[in-house]
Amino acid sequence: MAAYRLAYTRRNIQKHPIATLWTPLALAGYILFALVMASTDDSYVLPFLTVGAAYLAIHYTGRAWGVMITYSIVEETPFEPRERSFI
Repeated sequence: MAAYRLAYTRRNIQKHPIATLWTPLALAGYILFALVMASTDDSYVLPFLTVGAAYLAIHYTGRAWGVMITYSIVEETPFEPRERSFI
């Protein structure tokens, strides 16, 4: 939860409004739309699940790499330039 507290500061919201405001609002709007439409046509649910799964995969993979880099710096064993190119 601390990461979200850091991400959603007034400065970051003003600096990155698409990532902090508009994308979550668009996703929430589409979820509501898909849920309302699911009673008559469930074809709106599959795209949401597909995009959501892909987004989560990319997001948490990026977070894992960030944690690896942070700990390598804290432990004073930073990645070599060649190793960074793999990331």
